[in-house]
Amino acid sequence: MLSNTTVKNAKAAAKPYKLSDERGLFLHVQPTGAKWWRFKYMFAGKEKLLSLGTYPDTSLALAREKRDKARQQVAAGEDPSAIRKAEKAAQNDTFKVIAEEWSAQQPKATSTRIRDDRILGYLYKEIGAAPIGTIDAAKMLEALREIEKRGAETAHRAQNLASAVFLFAIPHKAKTNPAADLRGKLAAGSAKSHAAITNASKFGQLLRDIDNYQGQPVTRSALQLIALLFPRPGELRLARWQEFDLEAAQWVVPAERMKMRREHIVPLAPQSVSILTALREVTYK
Repeated sequence: MLSNTTVKNAKAAAKPYKLSDERGLFLHVQPTGAKWWRFKYMFAGKEKLLSLGTYPDTSLALAREKRDKARQQVAAGEDPSAIRKAEKAAQNDTFKVIAEEWSAQQPKATSTRIRDDRILGYLYKEIGAAPIGTIDAAKMLEALREIEKRGAETAHRAQNLASAVFLFAIPHKAKTNPAADLRGKLAAGSAKSHAAITNASKFGQLLRDIDNYQGQPVTRSALQLIALLFPRPGELRLARWQEFDLEAAQWVVPAERMKMRREHIVPLAPQSVSILTALREVTYK
């Protein structure tokens, strides 16, 4: 049986050697001076070894506690090595780890990614450290209720993101999608309508006002093109002349400016070509 003094004074030798304690516990001293605690046990008719840490980080008393826990597992018909392996696997299958893996594969615009990462951060605070296979509907609802305090819309976005993560994890790391099971459980968000002209004659007046706009030519042309092509404002604002082929009457928006990160070809009507031709004379250098 070992003592604290014996363990502390154990010196390195040319070859590794063992200092036995009792009930399968021993100290494995390496030529480098490193001292590893090991537990030898029998399971299913086979001799196995379980690492219990290194000295002095793991003291003799702590090593004995770990050995006793492992012996109890063996007595209960459980393999300590298999339990340790499952625990390590679970650490690699937490909601946060899986969500980050899923997020990295999604083609998103920068603004969307920033928003989603922020909301995923709220989910990580609630369930990020939990193995994804252990998260049930009750735990998911509890997390969403906490996020709901930040606003109903945020909670609904969190639910949708969580649902996508669970779908990504099925069937290998998650068996169900608890986020999808909670449809209708969150408070409904308040709808916000954006200002819009819905009257045909008023919309026609808007187009005439744009045509008669006496400010910057680039501003007038941009407003005219938005009415004709319906691009996202950022796609048009950041457009470069090399993206336009006026002879072929098309505009190729590069993938990095598209929300879905795919190149997008926009056909140009004669009116659009005319506007761009005039604008080119003013801005192209």
